[in-house]
Amino acid sequence: MKCEKCGAVAADDVATCPDCGAPLAGADMHPAAVAPLKVTKGLRRRFVPVPDTIAVGGPGSPAQAPAQAPATAPAAPAAAKTARAPFVRPSWLMPAIVAVVAVVALAAVVAAIVFVVLPKFNQVSGPEGAVQRMMQGFAAYDGKMVLDNATHPSMTSTDALAFEKQLSDLKAAAGGKPYLKDLVIQPATYPDANNKDSARMQMSAQYLTDPAKGTYSLSNETITVVFKDNKWQVVLFQ
Repeated sequence: MKCEKCGAVAADDVATCPDCGAPLAGADMHPAAVAPLKVTKGLRRRFVPVPDTIAVGGPGSPAQAPAQAPATAPAAPAAAKTARAPFVRPSWLMPAIVAVVAVVALAAVVAAIVFVVLPKFNQVSGPEGAVQRMMQGFAAYDGKMVLDNATHPSMTSTDALAFEKQLSDLKAAAGGKPYLKDLVIQPATYPDANNKDSARMQMSAQYLTDPAKGTYSLSNETITVVFKDNKWQVVLFQ
């Protein structure tokens, strides 16, 4: 078929001129059925919706399951707060505390006896012990302690108080200095071998002779000790 406008030759089954686009007279307005459009792989990828399941590999490969977000483990329920049980004092607690306090108190008493109550001189028994305790009384200006370890049958209660005051006055004048020091007692001897209730011994000590200057003088003495009223006593006052 020939275009009347431009003279171009066109096929019989086209409706317009392929050169100028003018309608062709006598063209078949009912053209043959158009072949179906072949969609290439690229166009399919661009225009065709991709299914959720995508085949990986060649033909016949098993399809993979759709990707899923990693599952999140459910949060553990918060532990319920348990009420604190009230404190119950054990039955043994108070006895244990009392026992500990008693032990501590006993230890304190023993320490006081050992370091405070016991005299500064080593305590001995027998006639030597009587001499030692009496001289300790003199060193501390303790008239009662002196008389407790010495004979004094002729002394009245008034005499005993006067003796105690005399030693108290000496203590005030001494200014804290002991009445005697460096006491040495020799072992007792028994003049009568058949009489073990009467002993004699030698002793020496430094006596305070000048309280103002703190002067001491050595003195040696021979002392008689008798066992009377169930105890040893120094023969001091008749």
